[in-house]
Amino acid sequence: MNLDEKKFKYEKLIDSADEGTNMCRVNILPENLKALLINRKNKYPQKIFENGFTIQVDEKTDTKARNETHLCVSIADSKSNYTQIKNILDTVMKLNEIEFTIKECTYPFLIEGRSAMIYVNNTYVGFIGELHPQIIKNFGLLVPVSSFEINLEKIWELNNK
Repeated sequence: MNLDEKKFKYEKLIDSADEGTNMCRVNILPENLKALLINRKNKYPQKIFENGFTIQVDEKTDTKARNETHLCVSIADSKSNYTQIKNILDTVMKLNEIEFTIKECTYPFLIEGRSAMIYVNNTYVGFIGELHPQIIKNFGLLVPVSSFEINLEKIWELNNK
């Protein structure tokens, strides 16, 4: 995902029962990309989503971690772009009567100029954009991918104030 391990907060698992699992997921996007890899020989476009738990480092808790519910949506297609994924984000937010704003930014796994941070009530709740070609290659994917991921718990909390 081209992430700097010094800036990227996660915890490694010790003595995991599954040898292939050595850390808890902090984002769902890599799982979406694995699903697209498994299905790369199927017909495009492919539109997938996952709503599930992530585990975040939190020094304030007894366990030093907390669960967050995230939603990640991805589109894989030769014509996949920022506008397509933004339309889906707009629809999800409108159907749930959630007002949000976006602010252009740079992520190491998204294309510069085609990525943004998502805010609800001026609080960061997620990201949106087109995946960087190197990430597409790293995951063995065949077509461009655009995605967004939002923290549903934070949105619910902010929307109910």
